Parts: sequence; structure tokens; C-alpha cells
Amino acid sequence: VTTEWGDIQRRLGNFAPLPEVFTPDPWAPAEEASGDGGGSARERDALDAATSARELDAREDDFVDDAFLEDYRRARMEQLRAAAAVPR
Repeated sequence: VTTEWGDIQRRLGNFAPLPEVFTPDPWAPAEEASGDGGGSARERDALDAATSARELDAREDDFVDDAFLEDYRRARMEQLRAAAAVPR
């Protein structure tokens, strides 16, 4: 927050310019490691072997969610460790 007086003085060069306001980069989801959106070869084979829609749903829940949560947990822990390592 600035005042009119301060703004005029900065424009005339009597005061130092204000530092740039920090704006974070817009959030974008991380890209998948494999471009096809699938997991490991074992997971893809198990999903391909499913014989019914119900079995397919059950197998997708078993593999995809666990792998996603594990990857997310690992990435988040790395972020927290990196943030904790920065001196204050």
C-alpha cells in the first residue's frame, strides 16, 4: 500500500522504486511419466486381462489409485524435505 505522496516522490526519483510484487506461477498438474496414461507393464496386462466391466473397475481401483497415491506421497515428501532444508 502506498500513498499519493510516496508515488509522486518515486516518479520524481526522490524515493527508491518499490520492489516487484511476488506472484507465483500458475498451477499446472504434473505430466504423467508415461505418455499413454497407464502404469507399469504388469498393471496394463492385468487391466487388459479383465473380462467384465465390473472386474475392470475393481482392477483399475487396485492398481491406478495405489500407484497414484504412492507417487503423490513420494513427491510431496520430497517437496516438504526441500522446503525444510531452506534456511530461514
